[in-house]
Amino acid sequence: MSRVRLVRVLRILAFAISCSASFALQATDHWFYKAVIAWDKNQYTQARRLFMQSAKLGNIEACYNIGVIYQQGYGTRRNLRRAKYWFKRAARKGNSNAEFALARLIIAQRRKSAGDIINAKQWLTSAAHKRHAAAMYWLGTLYTMGQGVKIDHKRAAYWYIRAAKSGFASAQIHAARLYSRGIGVKLNIVTAYAWAKMAMLQGAAPARYNWLYIKKRMNKRQQNAGEILVQRLIYQQNSRRAHKN
Repeated sequence: MSRVRLVRVLRILAFAISCSASFALQATDHWFYKAVIAWDKNQYTQARRLFMQSAKLGNIEACYNIGVIYQQGYGTRRNLRRAKYWFKRAARKGNSNAEFALARLIIAQRRKSAGDIINAKQWLTSAAHKRHAAAMYWLGTLYTMGQGVKIDHKRAAYWYIRAAKSGFASAQIHAARLYSRGIGVKLNIVTAYAWAKMAMLQGAAPARYNWLYIKKRMNKRQQNAGEILVQRLIYQQNSRRAHKN
């Protein structure tokens, strides 16, 4: 075969492959969107069947959704083993929601080894580096409790604060406590006030109590500084969301 003819053949093959990939992607979207419509109508059995079709064609989000269906028992019996299988499929492709869900399933197991906790920590870390707020929070919790890692209050504070900056209310409550007590961070009552107020604005249950407790320890000047910091944090949080969208 001549070199010119070989090049033509390779181009035809490349075109055929790209067309095949495009068709598969369109088909995947077709099944996925039909599944979402069924889901919105609470037709969970139909949604699971359609998500399955989409997952077979490589839709990672579909794999994650199937995991949720089995985890919660929507339209089928609750099956954590199957949920774990589908979460793992999506997690291996880098889906941060699946990484977090898989880690939480592992942590929630009644019987788990030290290796299981280390595995969960790895999935949480991967999701946290993708700015998954809940994963950041739970990673902070692992470092606080010393599960799968050595107790490290500085690392715990680092992840709690990152989650707090992402708008995760529970992490904002923790950040307020850390700054009010100087655990893993330098004691700063103004910053503690600001994070407690941020959590309270989201309606987090214990946040108002924490905010009032911190406020009682402050003078008027410190409270004013805290309010200024709250506005700055709100601005930064809104900017971060706008950039993400």
